Amino acid sequence: MIEEPLMFTGRLTLEDVLNIRTCRKRLEMRPSIRWLIVFMSSFIATILIMAIYRDGPRLGLVIMLLGCCYFPVGGLILDRRATITHFRKHERDYEDTTVEISEDVVTTRSVSAITTLAWKHIGVVADTSEGLMFLSHALQTWFWLPRRILTDGTREAVLSFAKQNGTTVRQVPLSLFGF
Repeated sequence: MIEEPLMFTGRLTLEDVLNIRTCRKRLEMRPSIRWLIVFMSSFIATILIMAIYRDGPRLGLVIMLLGCCYFPVGGLILDRRATITHFRKHERDYEDTTVEISEDVVTTRSVSAITTLAWKHIGVVADTSEGLMFLSHALQTWFWLPRRILTDGTREAVLSFAKQNGTTVRQVPLSLFGF
C-alpha cells in the first residue's frame, strides 16, 4: 500500500500530444466501426478499380477511387499533420504541470490553474502503451501521464487507485491497426 500521494511533474512533448490525439480518436469511435469503414472503403475501391480496368479511366470513377483511398487513412494523416503544426506554433503554451494522485483525490497544478477532483468525478482512465489519459464522464480530456514518468510500479498504483474508487479503466491500443 502506498502511504503518500504519487507526484508527477513534466511538460507535454510533441510525442505526448500525438499520443493524446490518437487516444482520443480511438475512444471516439468503436473498433467495429473503424473496421467497417476500412472494409467498405476497400470493397468500393475494388469495384471502382474493376470498372476503371473494364471501361478505362473516367474522371468520376478516379475521383471516387481517390475518395475511397483517402477515407480510411487520409484523415489520420491530415489530422496528425495538423496536430504537429499546432504544437509547433503553440509549444510555449504547454506549461509544466504537477499531478498529485492519492487514494481519494487527483490534483493538477500549473501556472494557470489548480484543479482537484475526487475519483468519482473522473469518468475514464485510458490505459495505453504510451501512458495514461484521464477523462471526465463526458470523455473530455483532463490530463495525460506519459510512459516516461510512470516508473517502478507507479502505473499499477494509479490504476489500482482508479479501480478502488470505481473509475472505469479502459485499454486503448494506439497502433494504426490496433482495432
